[in-house]
Amino acid sequence: MTIAVFSDTYLPSHNGVVTSLRQQCADLTAAGVRVVLVVPAAPGSDSGWPAAAVISVPSVRLSRDGQIRLGLPLPGRLLRKLRGFGITAVHTHTEFSLGLLGRWAASRLSVPWLHTCHTDWDSYRHYLPWLGRHLPIGMLQHRFLKPARCCLVPSAKAAQLVSRRYPTERIRVIPNRIAGYPGHPAPRQQLCSRYGIPVDARIILYAGRIAPEKRVLQLCRALAPHLQAEDGPWLVFAGGGPQLPQLRAEIRRRGIGSRTVCTGWQPHEVMLDWYRTARVFCTVSLSEMHPMTVIEAAQAGLPIVARRDPAIQPGLDAAADRVFAAVNPDAGIETGITGTPDGTVSAGIAGTDGQDEPDWPQGVRPWACIDDEQAAVAARALCGDLSTECWEFARLVSLAYADNGRAAGTLLLAALREALVDRDQAVGECR
Repeated sequence: MTIAVFSDTYLPSHNGVVTSLRQQCADLTAAGVRVVLVVPAAPGSDSGWPAAAVISVPSVRLSRDGQIRLGLPLPGRLLRKLRGFGITAVHTHTEFSLGLLGRWAASRLSVPWLHTCHTDWDSYRHYLPWLGRHLPIGMLQHRFLKPARCCLVPSAKAAQLVSRRYPTERIRVIPNRIAGYPGHPAPRQQLCSRYGIPVDARIILYAGRIAPEKRVLQLCRALAPHLQAEDGPWLVFAGGGPQLPQLRAEIRRRGIGSRTVCTGWQPHEVMLDWYRTARVFCTVSLSEMHPMTVIEAAQAGLPIVARRDPAIQPGLDAAADRVFAAVNPDAGIETGITGTPDGTVSAGIAGTDGQDEPDWPQGVRPWACIDDEQAAVAARALCGDLSTECWEFARLVSLAYADNGRAAGTLLLAALREALVDRDQAVGECR
């Protein structure tokens, strides 16, 4: 099987789509599938990804930082290249120029077309201030997806959103995942000294795009009173984006500049060091489909504090149930936790009485806060006000959550094979 994978976003950009794309390419290659990437050409896009070939199409930069590019392909030339590879299926990851090109190529090559919906575009209307309010996103997405043999989504929340515009029976949920977690982190002292953070500081970390849809200003406002305390934690915003100037202005306005750091865009290997350095990961975003930064933080063993949201909560609730079973063997539930970086977890946590989980601030789980203020209280508590046992419980929940995408590669391969079988049946019926 040879699959052509189209994406409008590619290295050197680092975002959830690129991370998911990279992992899926690795999974398919490991399963013996030949992968051909069709992506926009950009400085620094030489990746060494595990793909059979990379076809770079001419592109122009649409953003100052170069993170957003518009591919300008020559369709005829590209089609000849794809025919030379013997493409058996097309998989697109974006809905813009290269996504449309992949849709067209699948039609011309008479092969199945699958598409992955990574983004809730209704949450991104603010990027088109005049047009976005009236843009018929639902109708456009329906027309785009109509010929697709199968639509892949990373979570049940995403499936529910897409089902408004695409037949439910052709939607497949394939969770995002991060395979493996590199060792040899940079020394904590080195990372902290670079930004003037005390080595013994307890850090609340937000990682991701600094943009309105991520609600970073709301997170800053909610945490500000806790940072102002004499023994308060530090807050690190690791990432860049269009709202970074407004965020820095908000930090000055709240008087928390002495305990808050905005790092700007960070290389992926540095982000791994931040996950290891922080005490807790906190986000109040409500626009996620299945956030890669939460998965990365969880795999690093960071407790997760998040708003109650169907993109995150179900997986974390299930993980909490697994941890509760492991630390409370008298509860009559089968014990055992899997999915930790080293394959082992200590199940003995003092402070649990065999009947209930540890007591959380205001009686809510850190990963199911009903508002921003509850999230701030939970993050602050996990930085020191809660017992070590409660913090360890939350850490084990995050480690168990990181295991949710283990079968992603198998599910993707099954969806591809299903699409090929459907095509063959349709051809047989036509004959």
